[in-house]
Amino acid sequence: MAFSSGPCLFESAAHAKLYLKFRPTYPTGVLDKILSFLSEKVSPPFEVAMDIGCGSGQGTRYLTPHFREVVGVDVSDGQLQEAQKITKEENIVYRQGSAEEIPATDDSIDLVTSAQSLHWFNIERFFSECNRVLKPKGCVAAYSGGVPLPCTPNKEIQGLMQEQFKQIYFGLLGPYWDKRRTPIYNLYRDVHLPFKEYKRFVQNFYLLFLTRDTSLIRKHIVRVDDMLGYIMSLSSYQVYVRKFPEKADVLSDYRKRFLDILQPLSPSTPAEEIEFDFVCPIVILLGRKDENSSEIDRVNRS
Repeated sequence: MAFSSGPCLFESAAHAKLYLKFRPTYPTGVLDKILSFLSEKVSPPFEVAMDIGCGSGQGTRYLTPHFREVVGVDVSDGQLQEAQKITKEENIVYRQGSAEEIPATDDSIDLVTSAQSLHWFNIERFFSECNRVLKPKGCVAAYSGGVPLPCTPNKEIQGLMQEQFKQIYFGLLGPYWDKRRTPIYNLYRDVHLPFKEYKRFVQNFYLLFLTRDTSLIRKHIVRVDDMLGYIMSLSSYQVYVRKFPEKADVLSDYRKRFLDILQPLSPSTPAEEIEFDFVCPIVILLGRKDENSSEIDRVNRS
């Protein structure tokens, strides 16, 4: 994923490699809900899906079994090069382009997706472009994870791990987050969906372990170095190390703290090999182009 306009924080090849290696994937329940919504009024087989802000193509490739053609679009040439290196699916093509000027003709796309990237776009222009390129009854699906947190069976250790993670995420890196990321913190609650037919699915972090429905839980088993790799893939970290190159090893101290905190969880296991859950809430926004209109319905829902 990369900026559609303005300074691109995801452009470098090195950052693209970090993004590909350490960014968690989404559970299959996300795609299930998207395809279920699309299928309510569009019968398979589906023709064309377009993934906007595709980055290195993690979300793009998930679409390939369900569509005749899948198009990944990103402004970052570095991200697209990484995507092309690892893509084996024959029905994917990648194009350089932006969310505000989607490279597709009118009424030509069944599904437009945006994974972890809507907040970087000019959202109003993006939805307007979606309405232009979607076929009647076609759908747009924008989904994202919120702020992830480490979780362990031991609540005391979990609390200490989360405290250190928040010190990095909100403390050390806090001043270097782009303000466009703000919608992530409330899981796109304030994003207006300018469609007559729309749905929202939100999995609240604090309910993750109280619900039996795990279809929208993004949970990965990781080690400390995996979690630190994820932090290094963050745009705020990239800004930080560019501003303070002499502090490029700033995470070394945090690594030691994390390892010291984790060790009591399994005293006989080397701390760097101890595994824990890395959990994050998920939001999905779904909208459908009106069957009888080529203009976005701007009904005021306030």
